[in-house]
Amino acid sequence: MQAKKRRITTAPLHDLLAVASTGEGAAAAAVPGRRARATHDDLYDLSASPPPGVGSVCLRTVARNAAAAASLELLRATAVGKLRRMLHALAVQNGLQAPPQLAFERWRFGCKLAEEAEAVKQPRKRPHAGAVDGSDSLLPCGAGDGGGLAADLRRAGVAVNGAAAAAEALLSASRAEAAAISRAAQRLASSGGDGGAQLSVSFHKHSLQLQAGAAFVTLQRGAYCKLVRLFRIHGPAEEWPHAAPAAEDEATAAEAAQLEDGAAWASREQMHFRIFSLLLRYKTLHGAGFQAAAGPGVLSALRDALGVSFEAFASPMNARWAHFCSAFADTDACFGSHGSFFQLRTLGAGAAIEVNPPFVSSLLDAAAERCLHLLQCAAEAGSALTMVYITPAWRELKGRAQLLASPYARLKLALAAADHGYVDGAAHGAGRVDPYRSSPYDSELLVMQSPAAAAARPLDGQAGCELEGTLRAAFAQCVPSEAALRRQGRL
Repeated sequence: MQAKKRRITTAPLHDLLAVASTGEGAAAAAVPGRRARATHDDLYDLSASPPPGVGSVCLRTVARNAAAAASLELLRATAVGKLRRMLHALAVQNGLQAPPQLAFERWRFGCKLAEEAEAVKQPRKRPHAGAVDGSDSLLPCGAGDGGGLAADLRRAGVAVNGAAAAAEALLSASRAEAAAISRAAQRLASSGGDGGAQLSVSFHKHSLQLQAGAAFVTLQRGAYCKLVRLFRIHGPAEEWPHAAPAAEDEATAAEAAQLEDGAAWASREQMHFRIFSLLLRYKTLHGAGFQAAAGPGVLSALRDALGVSFEAFASPMNARWAHFCSAFADTDACFGSHGSFFQLRTLGAGAAIEVNPPFVSSLLDAAAERCLHLLQCAAEAGSALTMVYITPAWRELKGRAQLLASPYARLKLALAAADHGYVDGAAHGAGRVDPYRSSPYDSELLVMQSPAAAAARPLDGQAGCELEGTLRAAFAQCVPSEAALRRQGRL
């Protein structure tokens, strides 16, 4: 009888740092009423101003026609589905039951990071939102196995030649899909068409569904209200027909409940196309764990102690504040994204940023390198800059080692997996009762400061001890309760 093929790796993926648990996470999770206190509205605070030097959100990467953007996003979703199925078939051909877990997501992240690094060296004169130049915001289309897929397959037991051939075949197919989307974008741009996308919106008691053809996205009312508020702040003025809101909290659930008549929904059609494109992009991406964020208590503590008011890696759904960097400027800029952290050119004196990259090795190392570059520039200019870097406790990470050895390291906080959690990257989805998820690894939080920032907000002695205690308690509040773990199918 043939042995059952298993989805395993033959070598460990990471060299883990063992951190002893303090018990704070278990104690926080056992407190009664955790579910009642964990509401979506607690997760964000749009009152904070962006850090000095960041500037305003730029909408030039956003497609001018919201419906056309949605049509192209539908093509991308179909293309990614094809590529996922192709990777599965390639894995089976090479003797696996399935690709290594999250291999597709790691490959895509790595490929796009390599493309972005090349684009920084040779910047285009004007980025286009519709992939009319042959590139694509979601699909890998560069050269080489920048995503490390061949290495992932080799760890799963695939022979060297087979792994390399599979990686090249997948990248070639991705380039072909990107080229087809580029041609479609060119046709829409030249004709002024919208691609025929028809969007329906269904408003329910606690949630909202947006659907175009067979593709649909859902979100909680609270998440919808957040996106409405962000769109009012950052979206194209011509797509928001109403007068400016009299108060910051106008886009509340009560207001949303009054929008069930057809005229009111029609007035928001362009915004709904933008929301649909945004949510479909992240739904297509999968890997909600890669989109996990530090909890509201953690970010509030960092703001109070260090002035942090900006996230270098976020999405409009999980961002704490109204200004942030994200992976997809073309879908996210209307909701507050300043684009990629790696292309953030200037930071003014006094800036303080939280840097929590997706837990992908190449991306973590690149983010650490970027942090050190910005800190060095600030030090040379005598400017105050604080960067709070959150990383999994993987010993093999070069960036982690470089940060710990740098002269800018001021505080290190090691957290056992059992003592902390994160905000789920899919917490905005309809039916999501629990916004927090367990951490799969021990984590570390590193506070990095230029000399001027360290002088302005010193962390030695009592100040550092107090901040460490506050952060530990805040991270512990994000540990899901036993009931939440059961609802999530993790017990």
